[in-house]
Amino acid sequence: MGYYINLGSLVSTFYVNTGTDAAPTFSTNIYAQSTYTSSLLQTAGAAILRSQGKVVVSSGRVFRKVQLMASTNAVVNNGTDGVGGLDNAPNNYITGYIELPGLLNDASGGPWSFTRAVGTMSPVARLG
Repeated sequence: MGYYINLGSLVSTFYVNTGTDAAPTFSTNIYAQSTYTSSLLQTAGAAILRSQGKVVVSSGRVFRKVQLMASTNAVVNNGTDGVGGLDNAPNNYITGYIELPGLLNDASGGPWSFTRAVGTMSPVARLG
């Protein structure tokens, strides 16, 4: 497991998989646009994302499942109640997917390189 921090707004690049693992379909996570989480996801350095250890590859795009943590005082009771303002207990710890660069080999069998097909990579950096 690892952690990521946002380098820019994640509001439009924090996804939910509405399909299955075998046939994923990614769309913007509605919780990313809520009043309480959008300020965390919009402000560079305010959102700490904990990897959930799951990676989904779809059409050459790589998505990693993460859990939103906060680097600000928006977390209630030292983190035991999740992100402040979310009153639905199952949603207090928001999970979603961020898009990372893919690792593909070129057709000639040359070296592996980072690339992505289509889409918008999430502006994040790995912590630690």
